[in-house]
Amino acid sequence: PADGFLYFPSWINLYLTEDFIANDYNPTSEFYLEFASKLEDIFKMIGRKEERPILETMRAATYSFFYKANDGKIMLFQLHNDVSDILISKFKQALDFISDLLVERYPEVANAIIKSYSYNERVYYVGYQHDSWVIIDPLLYVTDQINSEYRKNADLRAHKPDIILQEDNLNRRHTFGDNWVLEFDGLSTYLDRPNDVGLYSSICEKNLLAARKFYDETILIRHQYYSGNFPIPEQQREYFDYFELITTALIFAYSSIEAFINNFIPDGYTFTKPNGTKVMDKNHIERSLPLTTKLKTIFTGIYHTPNPEQEKWWQNLADLQELRDQTIHTKQHYSQTRYSKLLSREIFDTVQVYKVIIAYYGKYILEKDKSLINDFPYNFGFDQVYPALMTDRTYKDIYNSLHNPSNPL
Repeated sequence: PADGFLYFPSWINLYLTEDFIANDYNPTSEFYLEFASKLEDIFKMIGRKEERPILETMRAATYSFFYKANDGKIMLFQLHNDVSDILISKFKQALDFISDLLVERYPEVANAIIKSYSYNERVYYVGYQHDSWVIIDPLLYVTDQINSEYRKNADLRAHKPDIILQEDNLNRRHTFGDNWVLEFDGLSTYLDRPNDVGLYSSICEKNLLAARKFYDETILIRHQYYSGNFPIPEQQREYFDYFELITTALIFAYSSIEAFINNFIPDGYTFTKPNGTKVMDKNHIERSLPLTTKLKTIFTGIYHTPNPEQEKWWQNLADLQELRDQTIHTKQHYSQTRYSKLLSREIFDTVQVYKVIIAYYGKYILEKDKSLINDFPYNFGFDQVYPALMTDRTYKDIYNSLHNPSNPL
């Protein structure tokens, strides 16, 4: 199919029907064994003579197996060149894959087909990965390639790029950074828009790394030898440096969670207090509700998440919030206790809970609306980008305005 996903045709195409799978495929039958033997002869003639690593891509393959179901939908299995016994084994796995699909043995496969992009709602792609056949969504596969290339040179504290693919030719695309023009003191600066969570977490991690070095080299030794109760002035300076580092880390860890939550409260969302006396919009929610309330009440309603108070990370979050509040709203009578906590073994788990929380909510946000993943920060387990689609006319209009207005496509 000329949909812009495959680079070039395969050497050999094999066509399978649903009737063949349902009526004739029996791995122990005389008919199938003879058929497989003839196919293996072909693989021996043109396949590799010895097994070796293969740099595989789902956009090109030596052999293609087209399976056409009775409803007219086609599944295209892409198979790379290898030695004959491996090729025949993978082919048999493909037949088993189809058989399991027909008897609805694995509903997740049927669900993956439904979710996979197909320009004409007819041809779907299957690739061999990690010793099994899996549904390949060409839209996401192409976007992942673009995103991977973008990430090689991008600053991961910035917002993810906007990727737009032509709906009937996935080789045609436009990629835009999410840019800002910052105006200050009579100057203008054009740059990629920072992702608040990415920026805050970077500040946190840099300070946490330096704080960990002091802790490992100074505090852990004291646990071993129970000494060092009276550090000399030079060592006290190191303690104060540590307090700066760990305090900065915990403040920006908390800020990362808060920025993340506020970002994923939809514009136009409203919340009515339980007594029904007040309706709060997004701005009011951001300003007025505590972080824990936003998770317990707002996020559970928007993203249908479980009660976060039952999660293992909830206590660490409560500890982080307490330390952050005591730092921002300093009360002298509690300062000695607070600084003692900053030197405790648990402080690093407390600070790093922000990464656990953000990663935890990623799957719920993705289930709610896959396009929201574009606002997710890099390095939290959800680095993918979901593309937008455009028509051929829109592609040409954008291309001409960007590249060649005097000689348009």
